[in-house]
Formats: sequence, structure tokens, C-alpha cells
Amino acid sequence: MATGYRMHCVTSVTDFACTNGGNRRFQPGMAASSGETLLQLALGGADLVCLSDFLTWQHRQRGELVQVLVAETLPVSQPIHAVYYRNTQLSSRIVCFLDYLAEQMAWPD
Repeated sequence: MATGYRMHCVTSVTDFACTNGGNRRFQPGMAASSGETLLQLALGGADLVCLSDFLTWQHRQRGELVQVLVAETLPVSQPIHAVYYRNTQLSSRIVCFLDYLAEQMAWPD
């Protein structure tokens, strides 16, 4: 059973553009708006899921998940923005949070 991750920026979880210019199409058996939910389903054996690398890379390194269609997958990236109000010096808790985000979202070496 294929499982899709619905995001506002994705028009369809059934069509994936491939490196050869074509599309791969599948009919998901379920869809969720939570990547963490889909990650837990995948770890529990729910066949295929479409998830971001930042959610799966540690599990792939440990062999808990396996990436499929590697050669056919186009690289897709989306910016992440931290929006905060700043009228004076940045508070230490915001600095700490931004540092945490940068660490957690960094691409693994």
C-alpha cells in the first residue's frame, strides 16, 4: 500500500516527476497531513511513503527504512523560514531556538 504526504505546495501525491522526464503514478491507500504520522507508519511496515529527507535520513542510515527509486527521483528542496518579531536585541531564547533549528535541519555530512 502506498501512503502519501499531503502538503499545500504539492498538487498531487499520486504523480512524481522523474529524471527521465516522465512521471510515476500510484494510488495511495491513505493520506495524512503529518509527516511524523507517516514516518511511524513506515517504521511499522506500511509499505511506501513519500517523506522529506530530514525526517528519514537517520532511519535510512540505521537501515530501518530503505529509499526506493533513487536514480529516478528529482531533487526537490523547500526553504524553511523562522519568522519572529525583532525591535531590539534578539532574545537569548530566540537565538537558542534558531541555533536548534539550524542544527536539526542541517544536511548530514
